[in-house]
Amino acid sequence: MSTAGSRSRTVWEDRFRTPTFDHLRELSNKQIAGVVDAARGKLLAIPDIKESIAWLGLPWRWSLEYRLPLDPDRAWAVLVMQPNKPAIAIPLPAGVLSRMTLSKLPRAIRDGLRATPSVAGIYWPCWECPGKTQVDEVMQVVEIKRGILAAANA
Repeated sequence: MSTAGSRSRTVWEDRFRTPTFDHLRELSNKQIAGVVDAARGKLLAIPDIKESIAWLGLPWRWSLEYRLPLDPDRAWAVLVMQPNKPAIAIPLPAGVLSRMTLSKLPRAIRDGLRATPSVAGIYWPCWECPGKTQVDEVMQVVEIKRGILAAANA
């Protein structure tokens, strides 16, 4: 006997079975899978970056987490693998966000940075990326963050 509203969980939602990247990618349509591939490729192109699949709870569930030695305490970036709605989150320490020149960034990126909440001194902006243009815009934040932290560690 089935209960009302019961349904099987996708691999993205099932926290008890670790999926592969291919399993997560298969949940998106062809166009979005191309966006995910573009985002992943740009993140993996960062020198010394390490990728892992991590359960990040609700709402991000199984996502790709990227870490760098420049900031070993937290993820450098997160590619949220929500089916047909990929997003990129970039945790920013308060000191990094305060040093960013927002006026030079696209409006959607600026608005996301201004509206992001702080959790224990870390801001967690997250942008949905329905196309490769949005991926390119978010990657500007990744590069700015990298430059600020590299200068601070020099």
